[in-house]
Amino acid sequence: MSDFEKPDAKKERIHSLPTPEKPRAAEITSITPEEKAATDEAARLEATEKRDRVIEDETAIQDALDKVNGGPTRPFRQEAPQKEPAGLSTAEVKTKEDFRKTMDIVKTVFTDPTDLDSNRSMSRFFFSPEIARYYMIQDGERPIGFELIRLNPNIPDAMYVPYAGLLSDYRNMGIYPKAARISDEQMRQHGKNHVLYEFEDPTRIIQANAYPDEKPEDVVRRCEARINFWKRSVNCHVVNDPDVPYCRPASDDPQKIQAYDVLAFRTLDDNDPKWKDAFNEDKTAISRDAYEKFYLEIMQLEYGSKEGVPSKEELRKGYPAIDQFFKQMEAHPDKQWVSIDSGKVRRKETPSIEKPVEARSEPIEERDRWKQVPRKGPGWEDPLRKKAV
Repeated sequence: MSDFEKPDAKKERIHSLPTPEKPRAAEITSITPEEKAATDEAARLEATEKRDRVIEDETAIQDALDKVNGGPTRPFRQEAPQKEPAGLSTAEVKTKEDFRKTMDIVKTVFTDPTDLDSNRSMSRFFFSPEIARYYMIQDGERPIGFELIRLNPNIPDAMYVPYAGLLSDYRNMGIYPKAARISDEQMRQHGKNHVLYEFEDPTRIIQANAYPDEKPEDVVRRCEARINFWKRSVNCHVVNDPDVPYCRPASDDPQKIQAYDVLAFRTLDDNDPKWKDAFNEDKTAISRDAYEKFYLEIMQLEYGSKEGVPSKEELRKGYPAIDQFFKQMEAHPDKQWVSIDSGKVRRKETPSIEKPVEARSEPIEERDRWKQVPRKGPGWEDPLRKKAV
């Protein structure tokens, strides 16, 4: 036998493996409905845990930023342009970086921290696009304004704007109405057809002593100017019937009654036939049904979740202010029309700019990244928390 024919002791012999038999149909096991339900519930709980964790991380970052800035409000840094803005745009906030920029604007525009929701609530809104959307207005790369829209899949046609504003040097230029038209159009694509607001009532704000450290005439003037702006710029209708005044749960304690606001609304299309029966002929009043509907929508948007919204009965049982509102309505069973502010709008000569507000393209969507947060530790959020602190 030649050397080439000698077997190599180190070489492994290769044996062909038998082909596994395919399982017979009778041997294939399926998941029972009970097992699938249990799996789905476990996945839901895990997702909820991850989402709660990322909200807590963002809350911690906002709290840290408040400490760095000396409190929950921001000092206004005057950097407005001396002439027309470079380029105005608005877009829905979808990244954490833009959310933090937006929060800086929120806390610059609203100088009284008691006017705002908590950092945790504002962070929860960002991570819950089913019930809230932030929009940020920019001049070039500089954030100058914002809008928070509350919505809910269980309330198909209404949206509620609890917060909106511009830096003071960008006001009176006609910027916000142009920006609002863009968010209106995007919300219209989601089936929304009217917007709800709350404004401080100049006729009741002094009696409520809401601003004890300010001169009464200054408080009233500010309230009247704000209402006039919304009527003038976006055609808001303000309900101001003294028989059935607006009241709501207080911001600092929902078991208290806050009775110094008015309800306001505007339609996204005044020509929509559905509004024909909502107004009287001269548009000095809205129907009782419309007023009650708008009120209920605000409260359901405020206290609901994407899973569902509380009923009228549940809201009345849980919040004294809501119960008081409907008791007022019940005390006037024959009142079929509710007065709205039909006073003449004060036109204001302002340097309204010709430059349009464009819709920015925001291809990045970070709000769902919490789904990729690993089970152990906050993961990708940890560096952000350290950076903020």
